[in-house]
Amino acid sequence: MKKKNIIDLHGVSHEDAEDTLEKFITDHFDDFPLKVITGNSEYFRNVLWKMCKKYSLGGYPDPLHSHASFIIHSYNWKKDLDNSSH
Repeated sequence: MKKKNIIDLHGVSHEDAEDTLEKFITDHFDDFPLKVITGNSEYFRNVLWKMCKKYSLGGYPDPLHSHASFIIHSYNWKKDLDNSSH
């Protein structure tokens, strides 16, 4: 995963979290998968899932970091993967 496809929400205020995350997601629509580091913040996880729902995205906990970070993908991830191999 490219470094530009990763956002770390540590240091982002709760007030700015939604706008920051939304901008990151919309700026990277052509760059899935994305990695979002939420840390242990339930608030940031809720904002992340709200954005996923808004943009019809899927996600799962990063296996290396459990509930501190998440891998986000389009719901067309299989199609995207198949197309990237051509």
